Parts: sequence; structure tokens; C-alpha cells
Amino acid sequence: MDIHKSELISAQKSKYLLLILFFLLFISSFFVIPNGDSFYYWEWGRHLELSYFDGPPMIAYVMRFFNSVFGHYIHAINFLGLISLYITLFFIYKSSKLIEDDTHFAAMTCLLWILSPLIIQFLFLSVTYDNAMIVTWAASIYVIIRYIRFNKTIDIYFIGLCFSLLMLSKYTGIILIISFLLFMILHPKHWGFFLNKHSYFSAILSLILFSPVIFWNFQHNWVSFTYQLNAHLNTLPPFVSLCGHFSRIVEQLNLLLIVPIVALFFCYKDIQKNECLRFLYVTFLFSILFFLYLSLHHKIAKHWLLPITISSVIIYGHILFQFRLRKLFLLTCIAYLGIVIFFLISYLFFHAAMDKSYHDHLLVMKSRPIYEKYHLPIVTTSWRLASSLAFFLPNKPQVYALGCGPENEYNMWNKAFLSGIRDKKINEVLYFDYYPQSNKISTCVKKIFTNCELLQSLTTVSQKTTRVRAYRCYN
Repeated sequence: MDIHKSELISAQKSKYLLLILFFLLFISSFFVIPNGDSFYYWEWGRHLELSYFDGPPMIAYVMRFFNSVFGHYIHAINFLGLISLYITLFFIYKSSKLIEDDTHFAAMTCLLWILSPLIIQFLFLSVTYDNAMIVTWAASIYVIIRYIRFNKTIDIYFIGLCFSLLMLSKYTGIILIISFLLFMILHPKHWGFFLNKHSYFSAILSLILFSPVIFWNFQHNWVSFTYQLNAHLNTLPPFVSLCGHFSRIVEQLNLLLIVPIVALFFCYKDIQKNECLRFLYVTFLFSILFFLYLSLHHKIAKHWLLPITISSVIIYGHILFQFRLRKLFLLTCIAYLGIVIFFLISYLFFHAAMDKSYHDHLLVMKSRPIYEKYHLPIVTTSWRLASSLAFFLPNKPQVYALGCGPENEYNMWNKAFLSGIRDKKINEVLYFDYYPQSNKISTCVKKIFTNCELLQSLTTVSQKTTRVRAYRCYN
């Protein structure tokens, strides 16, 4: 099909570009070492629970599935990231088609999303529970838009199902749920939703599916919920924190943030005519305001903004498509493609963007002879180093954290092991720790073991010299 002169890019060209990017990322999957957080969630997959200290369990079950199919290799983790990207693209495509019944627009929107600055960096090069969250967030937006368009009862149940999966993926999903309810309240046409018995049946279904997380938290003093409420507290003055976070939003979302806000003033009447666009604007603006408010007292990580990109990219794509802003579209694609290529080259050849994770990997490789010589239980005080050691050492041994650092899931996994040390059933271990960043050998380990003998100091040199010291500790 020949593209009309007024179109920005043909659907066929967009699909070819998406396919080329897929194969590029697929090949990269065998070489890219994921962010260290990815190995932590890989460890979750080896310890399946109803929920976890840090959050809900969806990523653990998905990780377990991918490792069962592809093995415990880096490409299995990267495949999870790659497939989550393209499943999300499917829902963005379907959502875009409902807003503007045009395949060129829908394919163009998908291309803009996957090239956005945050996406490759935090969903492919770092596989975490954000991957499960972004898929279920995109699915939720799709079924909501479908309900707004066609008002079918079945979609009410799909909304409840998607919301439960969203909350099983990451608690940030509550933002979308509130946004949806806010949209329904603001539009009198949809008030009947709150009087519909199926809405309450769907809510009950959603609550039942989420109940394992509630039950697990009930058994563990609501630790998962309280941790998320109290984690990442900020010591900066509120106004300074707010300004810093706002600048990071603008920096990361770039045109995807600025254009929709500017268009709100110039295209208000056009937006008012399209209910689905109004819903996307509600989710977009509410998410921005939510994180700005949260930044008054909390440190906001860049990847928390990932959900916003789905609404913003559809709005941005719609504006480009409606006003035929071809030059702006091409400029955006070229700029974003350049960012993607930079990140991939950095990760594949220079490891510049993943310094910490890559050098953790090198340190673990250097520690293999020590492990193979002694074959003792391995302990550390860092969850990051513990998960990297477990993944890259032969036979994927269980690595224990001594619970001397910030609380995390290892504190729950290691209770039996620590009990064995106290009962003198375990008298000797290999201890690895960062040095000189950590002084845990004196403040923590020597309170548990009487003697610690330094075996080797492992070093990699990067922008900052990284060292790990290996000890044989015994009573």
C-alpha cells in the first residue's frame, strides 16, 4: 500500500523498523549483562512465594517460567525483557487503533514508544518487576479504552482482571486504578458504572486474585506494604526535592512530556471530542502530579516514570498525526534512535552505562577459583553481590546474606541458615564483601564468626576502582 502524502510514515515501514529492532535486541540478548537488580529478581524465581518483602510476586513467577524454558542464562533474563517490550507494543497498537482507526498511526505510535529514552534502558537492559508492571499497565489501558468506546459488560471483568494482574506486578499500579476511577467520576456519562452490579463483581474478582499478597502480608506484619510506604525517604528540603524531580521528568520524557501539555492548551476542543484521549490525559496528568507530590518526601527513581510513557506517547503520536508534523516526527525518531544505539553500544562493548553490574560480573568470575577450591557455604552482607554470586558461580549455589545491611528478601530466606550458625551446625563459610566501601567485616561478620582469614582481594578498575575481598570465616 502506498503511503498517502499526508501520512508521517507508512505502517509497513514502521513494522519493518520494529522487526529490525527486535532482531537487534534478540542478538544483543546473548551478550548484554543485565542490571544487578535483574539477578535479585532471578533469585526470587528460585524461591517462589505468595509475595515478597520488596513487593508483589508476578516477576518471580514470570522469571521462573523463562528460566524453566531457556535455562539459567543471561539470555533467558534478556528474553523476558524483550518479550515484555513487544507484548506491551501489541497493547499500545490495539489502544491506538481504538483512538484513531488507522494502522499508520498505530504502528507509528509503537515505534515512538519503543524508541523512547526510558524504554530500552529500563525494560531491556534492566529486567525487574517494572517489566511485568508495564505489560499489565498497557493491557489495562487497552481494556479501559475498549470499555469507554463500546460499553460492553465483558470489558468490566477484563478491567478487574487486568487491575489484579497490575497490582500483582507492582504496587505503583494503584495510580492507574485511581486515574480510572477519577475519569469515571469526572464524566457524568459514566456514572452508571458505579451503579452497575458487574462493576462490583469485577472488583470482587480482582480482590480474590490479589488476596494471596494480602494473606502473605497478614502473615508477615504487612511488611511489604509498610516497606514501600517508608522506603526511599528524602532528606532534602521539599522544594529542592520537587524541583530536582521535575527536572528529571523533563529530561527523561523529553517531547513526550512537553508536547501533550502544550497541546492541552491549543487543542482542548479536539481533545474534548475524544473520550479515550481524555482518559489518557487524566492518567498522564494524574501520574505526573502523583510523582511530583511524592517527590516532596521521597527519592523518585527514573524508571518509576515508565507507566507515564504509554499514555504520553499515544497522545504525542496523535498530535503528530493530526497536524501532520512530519519534521517533528522525524526529528524525534532520529534523536531517540541515537539514544537507543548509544545504550546498546555502551552495554555491548564499553559497559559504560552499566559499570556497577558489569564489574560485579568480573569480580564474580575472579572468585570462581576460590569457590571451587573450598566449596563452603557462601555469605555476604550485600543482596546485590549475593545474587550476582549465585547467578554466575558454577552450579548456581545458594548465597546467603547475613542481614547486616538494609532489609530485603534475604532477611527472610536466611533465617534457617543463621539459626544453623547460632546452633554451631555451620562452623565455616566463605565470606565476600565490597571493600573499601564496606566495613561489615568488623561491625557484622566478626560478631558471628570468631576468626576471618583473608584469602584474596579481587579488583576491577573502572571509573571507580571496585574491590571485593574474600575471607574464610570460622568458629
